[in-house]
Amino acid sequence: GVWERPLFDKVAAHILAHPGCLAEMSAWELSIIAWAYGKTHIRNEALMDRLAANTMHRLHEFSDQGLKMLLWSFAKLDYSAPELYARASEELTRGRDVAAMKPVDVAVILWSYAKQGIQDWGVFQRVEDVYPPRIRGGECTPRDVAMMLWAYTELEFVAEDLMMAAAEWGADNLERFDNGLLVRLIWALAYNQGYVNIDRDIFVRIAQETLPRMNDFNPRQLGWMLAAFYQTGLLKPGKLMHQESLLAAEPPGSSNPNATDVREAGAALVPVSNAAATWDVG
Repeated sequence: GVWERPLFDKVAAHILAHPGCLAEMSAWELSIIAWAYGKTHIRNEALMDRLAANTMHRLHEFSDQGLKMLLWSFAKLDYSAPELYARASEELTRGRDVAAMKPVDVAVILWSYAKQGIQDWGVFQRVEDVYPPRIRGGECTPRDVAMMLWAYTELEFVAEDLMMAAAEWGADNLERFDNGLLVRLIWALAYNQGYVNIDRDIFVRIAQETLPRMNDFNPRQLGWMLAAFYQTGLLKPGKLMHQESLLAAEPPGSSNPNATDVREAGAALVPVSNAAATWDVG
């Protein structure tokens, strides 16, 4: 709210005026401070520098949740902290049992690395080594799975076993995915099909789940969905509608479906009234 900025500015000013203040705080208190600034989108560069300097050598003191909150805040504020993340990588690959961490903590940490564009394969390899059985066992939520897939795909890391586990579990639990998460699942699997041998039946099942919900997708989600299915080969020329909605969707950047993907998918569509659509799923 309006009152937040003055309050947060005063807190930052107090911390910066007392260099020993952060050193006296517990790891949990430090993670709460970082989280609060990330949650309110208040970016104080001097404070973030001080937080990074005071936490990078104490990461072993942080709980899994606290480490997640700390890394998330820097990613959320789009504030580069390479030394902090380098220390976090050491902690995650050498000092912490990733297999015992909660899926939500792992998913958010991977998201943070991807959001920062930090391609640290050691961390992602460690997760792939231990997490596929937990995904197959139903320990992860759709959001956990979608965030993990997005992170691997965004950083262009190929993780065959984890991707297959997510594809198989996701196909069996499609009704649990909201529209946004469903689109992210489709996109990540479609993008990785050239590297991972994902059974065509999985894409067919996702298509069959997606079709009745298509009217509920916003234009951006529709653009992602169509571009993804165009890549899989299930979307054929003349098979789907809403060309106008697709072309109006803002194409995501980076490794997300780009403008060319969206234009090509749009060219494969023809306008049909009442959102009627058919899929090549025979």
